Amino acid sequence: MTEKTKFTQKLNFMRVLSIFLALVLWFYVTGEQRQVLGFELTLTFRDIPVSWRNLGEDLIVTEMTESVSLTMQGMEYAFDGLTPADMEAYVDLQGRGENRHEIKINATVPRGLTVVGIQPPQAIVVLDELVTAQVNVTPLYRGTPGDGMIIDESDFSPREVFVRGPRRQVDEIHRVVFNMDVEGQTSSLNQEVRLHPVDNRNNIIEDVTISPQEAIVWVEFKYPRRDIPVEVVLTGQDDRLRSHTVTPSSLTVEGPRYLLDEISTLKTEEIDLAQHEEDVSLEVPLEFPSGIQPVEHETVNVRLFFNS
Repeated sequence: MTEKTKFTQKLNFMRVLSIFLALVLWFYVTGEQRQVLGFELTLTFRDIPVSWRNLGEDLIVTEMTESVSLTMQGMEYAFDGLTPADMEAYVDLQGRGENRHEIKINATVPRGLTVVGIQPPQAIVVLDELVTAQVNVTPLYRGTPGDGMIIDESDFSPREVFVRGPRRQVDEIHRVVFNMDVEGQTSSLNQEVRLHPVDNRNNIIEDVTISPQEAIVWVEFKYPRRDIPVEVVLTGQDDRLRSHTVTPSSLTVEGPRYLLDEISTLKTEEIDLAQHEEDVSLEVPLEFPSGIQPVEHETVNVRLFFNS
């Protein structure tokens, strides 16, 4: 082998060795870079709330797709510490009016990440007009007062309120009511109570506001009253008695309802006919059952008429 041939072989060997060392160095350097920069990832985050922008004046969102899944792509380090609060999914309602709409969902994510998928890609949005109506207030009393009493008087304020909300809900309002619990009450009440808008079946209408939200209610209680016939009680049979009258023939009394329901007549004190021989007019007291009180009269006028 000539010297020239040996030199050529040695030169080729050095070239191959240089290329090999260069490749080793390249792999080493790029490997260090990958450790510094991180690997590129694609991750999906679910249940990201959907918000809206540019909602028109006097409009309200009554129905909308609530959440989406966002798929993002980026280097590994860009996902470090990422939470759903760092992302936003939204629909742009610019120029949208009262109706049902199908609108593209947009998303914003932190720098270094790219949104590659939104599921679902569109949101169903229902917009309704905000309206205000003036509605009467109706009282509703629940329960039975104590000791056989009834509601005597009641008053409340305000008697009308303003209701504001989506047109569909406001149109369903039949009245605004308050519920006052009078179960077992015997003394006057003065309370603030919550007002509720209801439909014609007394179901509460949601998603509306009332102004004012409460009413001041005053309630007084009393015993109920009844007109009871008067019965004249006569003793000592006297064939000379032709007839008798009583004025008034009935009296108004008050007391617990359960006692009033048991009374059929109010009886006078006994009149002894043996003590009277001719026509006479008598002022006779009445006997009132325990718990029953007269409203005005405690006596009646009894006239006795005898045969000559």
